[in-house]
Amino acid sequence: MKNSIIADTGFWYALINEDDHFHQQAVRALKNIEENLISTWPVITEASYLIQSRVGQQEACEFLASYHEGLFEIYDIAGTYSAHGQTDEKIRRFTNGFGRCLVGHFGGRTRSWLHSIH
Repeated sequence: MKNSIIADTGFWYALINEDDHFHQQAVRALKNIEENLISTWPVITEASYLIQSRVGQQEACEFLASYHEGLFEIYDIAGTYSAHGQTDEKIRRFTNGFGRCLVGHFGGRTRSWLHSIH
């Protein structure tokens, strides 16, 4: 089994936000690691909110879609990894909670898109 690296909110935010002081370091780190990235639901929630409120809705959707693309795994704090199928419903509920962002699977690809709310 491969070693894992825990990715916290600061890493995700710096990776997504090109204006962040640590953006280039986060990009380099992502390119250079060979380990699996793992995160937790509290981190995903916090990072998604921070990205959505400071960078934009589309970027928050893309962050959540990156999970489906296999960029990271979600570690259940109780001590077991969550398989993608088990977390699909959690992501759907969370992204719908934004009211604008949906994530879905189409032809083997994950896509995110925005809904305009009037």
